[in-house]
Amino acid sequence: MEIDKSWESIYDSVGFVVDRTLNPEKTLGPACLISTNRMLVNASAVFKYIEAPWALAVNFPHADLQYAVKSISLHPTFNTTEAHWCYLSQTGSPQDPIYLPENDIAIIEVEPRLRPLDPQLAADLNMKLAIQLPISDMDVSHGFKGEDMPSIIKRTISIGTDGLLTVVDSRNIPIARLDIHGGKIRRATYKHLTNEAAVFELIYQKPAGSFLFQTTHSFVWPNVRNLDQSADALIGEAILRAEQVRPIIHALGGPEARYLAGNGAFDPNLVNPNLRWVAERLWPWLDGYLSLEKLTQRTGVDTYSIVQALQDMLNNHLIDIYRKSPFVRSGQIGTPLVPTVDMNIEVWDELNAFYLDPLSGRPIVNQGNFFGPSRLMDTNVLLHTVPVPHWGYGALVLKDNYLIGLYTGIFSGSPGHTPLPQKLYRSVWVAALQDIENIRKEPAPPTAEELAAEAQEKAAAAATLKAVAEASQPLGRFICANCHARNVEVGMCRSCGVDMEEAALGEDPAEKMENARRLRESSQTKSGLHPGALVMLPLSIAIIGLVLYFVYGAVSNPKSNGNHNQPAVASNPNGGVKPASHDNGVIQEASTDQGVVPEVSMESLISQSGLKSQPLTAYSFEDTSFRTEPMPSFGMVSQEQNQKMLFTIWGNNSPLQSLDTVAKQVPFANFQKVNNLQSVQVAKGQVTVGGKNMDWFVGRYPRKGGGNEMAMVCAYKAPSGGKTVVVVARPYTAGQDLNYMESLSTINNMVASQVAGSH
Repeated sequence: MEIDKSWESIYDSVGFVVDRTLNPEKTLGPACLISTNRMLVNASAVFKYIEAPWALAVNFPHADLQYAVKSISLHPTFNTTEAHWCYLSQTGSPQDPIYLPENDIAIIEVEPRLRPLDPQLAADLNMKLAIQLPISDMDVSHGFKGEDMPSIIKRTISIGTDGLLTVVDSRNIPIARLDIHGGKIRRATYKHLTNEAAVFELIYQKPAGSFLFQTTHSFVWPNVRNLDQSADALIGEAILRAEQVRPIIHALGGPEARYLAGNGAFDPNLVNPNLRWVAERLWPWLDGYLSLEKLTQRTGVDTYSIVQALQDMLNNHLIDIYRKSPFVRSGQIGTPLVPTVDMNIEVWDELNAFYLDPLSGRPIVNQGNFFGPSRLMDTNVLLHTVPVPHWGYGALVLKDNYLIGLYTGIFSGSPGHTPLPQKLYRSVWVAALQDIENIRKEPAPPTAEELAAEAQEKAAAAATLKAVAEASQPLGRFICANCHARNVEVGMCRSCGVDMEEAALGEDPAEKMENARRLRESSQTKSGLHPGALVMLPLSIAIIGLVLYFVYGAVSNPKSNGNHNQPAVASNPNGGVKPASHDNGVIQEASTDQGVVPEVSMESLISQSGLKSQPLTAYSFEDTSFRTEPMPSFGMVSQEQNQKMLFTIWGNNSPLQSLDTVAKQVPFANFQKVNNLQSVQVAKGQVTVGGKNMDWFVGRYPRKGGGNEMAMVCAYKAPSGGKTVVVVARPYTAGQDLNYMESLSTINNMVASQVAGSH
């Protein structure tokens, strides 16, 4: 629709976030000024750059300005794990599922000074953002220059083997695919084009990158016809067209030329019959904004056909070349739009969606109505009837020119419900910005009294631990200095896999040697108790109780009846707490120590771990402490999702510093110790949990009883100082593989926002 002049006041307030490490720069999404140095943007557009905001810039096309991005703050419940998984799963095919995340909103801080890029940092970022290709030893892969594309296709065909030729960009994202079959190109895709048009455009555009030829693949082809033309004829025609395109473009005003269609409806009788289908697609986009070089992206027509149609339409005076720029280029940043949350919105109130076309920068306003009761806003969701195309993702939703939402896609309704009579669209309500503001506020620094009390508590706990270790060694119990688990023999800790002699080496070298000597001497005892054991036994029991009080807090619900299977929290039919199961429980090995150990309440453990108090749908908490004592723990399981996860709370940060050590000997699992993690590795990576990075490792571990099992190990810092939560995820059903992406997503969704401030 034709835009009203009253909207010009916000042209210079809206820009596009771009990745400037790529050439040409890649547009990620729109951004809108909400203060002099902060902008509103979709979290899905910028979440991959949370640790690298320097790689981004904001281009203001109407103001002709470019600002630097200083920082990125995502909504605390935006699912970065799921978003990252979708990023890694993209195939470059139009059939890729559309990702519509919840609370897709973020704030970026900007500044006018744009610093030069560090080439090494840019290269490292591109490597980090590159997706993993499914390459086997039988596949052929190599980098290439764009002009080599025809020879690469011919050489691949000359091999005489059927397969899939895939072209990827610098981040391994597929951009083109050719189905090689019977010495011919049977099918082809290039970005938005298929078959002949795809081959023509691929050879004309000359994209540089890498190619991959696979005889076995899982790519599902879109519904396109098979090509009959021989490969040599098809490639020869593509080369000829590419040579002819450039002089025609020059005659049409160059790649940046813009065109205006005449007034009135399109008359197909005035166009060459062979070009009418192209002219019909072009007509709506000849608006004086969209340049010639970008018409193919919007129309789905190859460049050669477009320039042929434009030349014919110019000769028949259907269109004119637009000689001036459509942008005012004020050189000044616009007035910020203030998000409004206290406006009264009634059902069917008129709303507007404003956005800039990401290809041309043309301002567009669409109208519609608010749909549904105001209670929908309690979930940060606005439903409305304002139509917005898929390239308008992130459009501003306004009522009476006040910003109330950010467009986040088509509303598809709930599964199993009656389809709605009218197409609805959804937006995230700007009230969600308050959630971001809450986590942006830095916690108050601890007072001198708090620091002194914490130091005193740590010193007392350390002294008591030392006394326990010394007193309990004659009993054949060895305390691991790393994770504080009890062991029946010296050597590797059965819980964390650390060499206890090395872990016991404290600050004093002489004390280290003495502790090691005591461990060796106690391990050489053939039978019976040490002569001093009977004297130390009462003192050892008393000290053990004292250290557990210091390390794990006050005792609640003591197990006076010796029943270790009693849950600490009442069962919840919709996903509450249940006791650990011996068959499907999180832990496979129970402790051999049947002594009475003080119990910390389940509510307290869940709080200490930084998790939300209620599990996700289809999940339930379970009590696992009797199998990991004295280390506090709890489980979170779901038979439906095939997940069982063990959360153990460690009294130090060693797992954060060396997750590999924990991954080699998975805590409280009947796995054999692995000396070389690469021999069992399935996947590894890093995700954001609570606003900070969390490393994770997935392996296929050999079980002590034979066979193997997938498991994931990860660790994050607990809210309370000095502690770490180690998570071990395993399949609920034996013999099945673990969906570790579901595990990561569950952890990310369960970690409360309070953890963000503790890292």
